[in-house]
Amino acid sequence: NDYEQLHHINTDMIESKVISTEADGSTTVSLLTRSCILVFCYNIRHVQNMYKQGPYMILGEYIPEASDFRYGWSNWTITSVKKDDKPATLLMITMEMEPDFFIMPVIGPYHLKSKMIDVTTTTVHNLEAAALKTPVD
Repeated sequence: NDYEQLHHINTDMIESKVISTEADGSTTVSLLTRSCILVFCYNIRHVQNMYKQGPYMILGEYIPEASDFRYGWSNWTITSVKKDDKPATLLMITMEMEPDFFIMPVIGPYHLKSKMIDVTTTTVHNLEAAALKTPVD
């Protein structure tokens, strides 16, 4: 939940900041990512209200008027599992979003989806690597 530091986890993120934290526990987060398709590069603003649903789920809801998306949501669920008879963590991420910017026909939608998956995967792997370096109390 350290949203302010996400841009240190992934080089595709130019900026990450908390805009506000509400009494209900929700946090409004702004991310700025950079994506290039051939010679066309985009800075893409993601502004979401993030809602912690207990200790193992985070829901995100895009704010269209502040984002480069007409619509969007995300669901991050963390589950304890066993892998090779050892404790492990399973992170399931489900997202849906509709961009509010020009996407180059044919290759654009494929590239944007691929880039979003890549940014998310890289972020999760780097978070995991950082967590392994952090001492447990």
